[in-house]
Parts: sequence; structure tokens; C-alpha cells
Amino acid sequence: MSVTRCYDEIEALGLPFIKKQSRSRRFYAMDNRKEMWETMLPFLRNPIIRIFNLEQKPEANMILSGTSALSEYSMLGEDRCLTYAVKKNQINEFGIKGIREVPISEDPICIVHEVGYLLPFGKGDVVDPLSLTLMLTESELEDPRVESCKNEMLEEFVW
Repeated sequence: MSVTRCYDEIEALGLPFIKKQSRSRRFYAMDNRKEMWETMLPFLRNPIIRIFNLEQKPEANMILSGTSALSEYSMLGEDRCLTYAVKKNQINEFGIKGIREVPISEDPICIVHEVGYLLPFGKGDVVDPLSLTLMLTESELEDPRVESCKNEMLEEFVW
């Protein structure tokens, strides 16, 4: 997509990031990161494409995702099973489709999120905090401990 079309999309959404000066347009970020994030949040989508509930952990080096990643960033206790994130092109490479998925009524040993992107952050063993915020489900965010840990993580690593 061209820059002009990107600017057109931002203007169409009504986001206050484009400033016009005669015929030219420029992108201006807000000084306050938190305020900018809260302005954009309703327009951002969850990076998870597909979820695999597996009966065993793949023999691959994957990065943590979901509540497993949140527990790495904060004092939140580990979830019942580990959650990982992999890019679309890594699904076949790690043999994830070859591992049997468990029925919905059973608890998986490992959950793998197929994501559209992975941004480098820190040591590279956990998804970045902003993507993690988008990955958390409504039911997870209803837990006050998860909401509190999410806010602490954002304060420490982003704002």
C-alpha cells in the first residue's frame, strides 16, 4: 500500500495523526505513548490467526504468548498449560499440524497461537507487550489479576 493510501485510511478512520499543510500531509505521533495507544486500540486487530490445542509440546524453540507471556512479564502465576506463538511459515517447519489436537472438552498440554507477525522485543523469548495486550481475550481480561498484571507490564516496558 502506498503512503498516500495509508494516509487516506488514517483520515477515513478519523484518527488525529495526519496534519495538512496546504496540499501536503504529514504524520504526527502524539507525545504521550499511552494516549496514542488508547486512541488506536479500537482500530487494531488481534494478531492471532489460529489456535492449536495440542496434546503434546512440539520439539521446537518457540516464544511465549498469551497468559504464559504475561506471567513472564509480571508476577502472575503460570497458566494450566504453556502458550506459544509461531508465525504462519513456522507451522510446517515445527511440525505443529502433525501433532494431534485435543477435543474442546479436554485440557491441552500446550497451546500454540499462529500469529500474523512477531515483533522483536527483549531477549526474543516472549511476544512484545503491545501485541500481547491485543492477544488477551475478553474472558482473560475479566480476571482482575490479569488486568492488573497487564497494566503493570505496560507501565514497566512501554510507557
